[in-house]
Amino acid sequence: MSDKEPLNGQMPIPPFDDSAEMDANPQALGHFLLDEQSSYTAEEEAALGHTAYDDQPASSSIFQPYDTALLRGESVQQRVAKALASPIPLLEAAQPLLRALSEMPEKVTDASQVQILKDCLKNEITLFNVVCDEADISWKKMAIVRYCLCTALDEAAHSMAWGVKSGWSQSNLLNHFEGDNDGGNKFFLLVGRLSMSAHEYADCLEVLLRILGLGFEGRYSIIEDGDRQLTKIRQGLLTLLQSTKDQVPAALSPNGLVTREVRKRRGIFVPVRVSMLVCGVLIASTFIGSKYFLSVPESDLLKRLGALQRMVVVTPAPVAAPKLRLAVLLKNEIAQQLVSVDETSSSSQVIFKGDAMFMVGSDQV
Repeated sequence: MSDKEPLNGQMPIPPFDDSAEMDANPQALGHFLLDEQSSYTAEEEAALGHTAYDDQPASSSIFQPYDTALLRGESVQQRVAKALASPIPLLEAAQPLLRALSEMPEKVTDASQVQILKDCLKNEITLFNVVCDEADISWKKMAIVRYCLCTALDEAAHSMAWGVKSGWSQSNLLNHFEGDNDGGNKFFLLVGRLSMSAHEYADCLEVLLRILGLGFEGRYSIIEDGDRQLTKIRQGLLTLLQSTKDQVPAALSPNGLVTREVRKRRGIFVPVRVSMLVCGVLIASTFIGSKYFLSVPESDLLKRLGALQRMVVVTPAPVAAPKLRLAVLLKNEIAQQLVSVDETSSSSQVIFKGDAMFMVGSDQV
């Protein structure tokens, strides 16, 4: 594998030492990705003259079968049921070990407590093997995740002061279960190889991504600019896992949005009689107000009309027309001595003088 080969076209694979590639250890040769579960026949054992377990430490869980009595434990059966019900059974089975990795104690005062912690972790890893076996999880996937979890737990313990003081690295979990001490390099080698078949090993990559998220650094803890390279690896691995999923959920968390129940306020009950009374008061008030505002201009108008009716029209006294008098009318004739007028208050007498007043046969004077 090239040092610059891209991780599935998205994330560069970190470089590894050539010595690690040439190591005879099965993990270094990439046997995690093969269905080679180290089965031995009776003939092979007889030819070798010893059992297959003699090649590994006496406590190694690779070849040492787990106690079947563990299967009768109620807690194990519950964990198996939860793993089967989970969308990612391998991740569910590894949850206790991931929790132990995130809750690694910062201070341990007694050396005996360190040994108790180590024994508890060994027992938990053995239970992880049992749960994976009962949940029909592929052996190679279980071995890959177990290798990476042992590596991360050893690094977390060795990074503590009590881990260095107690000599954790001299009898670490990785050496106990896998017989290897180069997990800091091979962890990222596994990431690169699994990413080449991301769809097949998506569940393994999910666990490895969470291990990286919990602070595992491996070989990048001692190289320059290791934090930046680890960030790129995590981002590339996350992008790769998202591309293997059919669809991305619309919400990051199904319970992320808190829905508050709106409590309906209890309405105030008003009796019907009170409602009718209030309505009557409102109607009466409206009528009275309207009546008042209309009556003010009406009364003013009535007053003006009444004043017009009482108005006295003063007619001026008629000027007496001057009484016609014949003496005035006939003043010209009188001046010519044609007639004479004798007027009294009760009568007027006109006397014509001479016969020349009327022409012969004429009706005009």
